[in-house]
Amino acid sequence: MKTCPACKAQMADTLVLCPGCGYQMPATTAPVVISTGVVRPAARKKLENIVLGIGIDRTGSSEQFASGILEMSRMLLNGIAALIPNVRVLVQSHGDLDFGEPILMVTDGTPTQAIDDISRVAYGGGGDREEHHLDALESIIAKAPWYCDKAQGRNVLILFATADSKPAKSGVTPEQLGQQLRDRNVLVYLVCEPNPTFETIARVAGGTVLPISVNPDQAQIDSIAHLLTASITCPQVVPGTLPLITPTTP
Repeated sequence: MKTCPACKAQMADTLVLCPGCGYQMPATTAPVVISTGVVRPAARKKLENIVLGIGIDRTGSSEQFASGILEMSRMLLNGIAALIPNVRVLVQSHGDLDFGEPILMVTDGTPTQAIDDISRVAYGGGGDREEHHLDALESIIAKAPWYCDKAQGRNVLILFATADSKPAKSGVTPEQLGQQLRDRNVLVYLVCEPNPTFETIARVAGGTVLPISVNPDQAQIDSIAHLLTASITCPQVVPGTLPLITPTTP
């Protein structure tokens, strides 16, 4: 057995893709024998598409973290955009539905547009401690165009939130939302004040809970960006008709 570095799940030594989060294990062994009799390592093909959903709790309780949310988003999006050619970002913000604060789709576009839109999110409202995070998650799960085929791209969801969540209006549970994310092969990062609801979602989805902060840690962001970009590479068998070395005549 080996441990997935992305979600810490245990997986069989023979597996290349983590069954929990879809992380692609580095293919440093597993040579490929081609028809010429030459042994060469498996080549790696870098996938070029990523769908990144970002959910932001814009209630008053998150206002103290506004600069940290923007800075973490900027660092992460710039890091991913520098490595992945096609990044589609959806940014959604949510307030407290009980106080007439709707769920809004802020961005459906590029990392640059997303950073600009996140800088314009207005924080405030929310009449009590708990918020409608479950409703917001249910909304972005339904709206994002998640890739179904891991050979085409990867799916990532990042939620910035404070406090715990009220029950979803639809009745969907944290366990069910976690399973929906797992079924869609979404890599999940919940940047929040730790609470049982988010911990349940992360456990079921095979995701990660990170502390929300005014000053996000650069090393932590770099680590996340590395895991995301590493997860969108896959081994590609070199065709047997292509020899590694052209034989030379003594």
